[in-house]
Amino acid sequence: MKKFMFSAVAMIAFVGSSRANTAEIEVVEKKEKVVMSLCSDIYHATYISAENNGASQSQASAVAWAAYSTCVAKSLSQNTQP
Repeated sequence: MKKFMFSAVAMIAFVGSSRANTAEIEVVEKKEKVVMSLCSDIYHATYISAENNGASQSQASAVAWAAYSTCVAKSLSQNTQP
């Protein structure tokens, strides 16, 4: 269970650090697609990591959804700032 929690915290921290070096895309539509693609990748990586660390499918899904939601929220907050 310690590995599971560590992995969840590490993935959420990874989300923040990976967004810091993302290149700015001028076209808004493309930027939204790129962000959703990155967040989807984070969801899948978190889910697989959680299952590999002994989480059930529902636990892995909950942790992965939290990571995905954090990713989307961070990208939306970055887009709304002037």
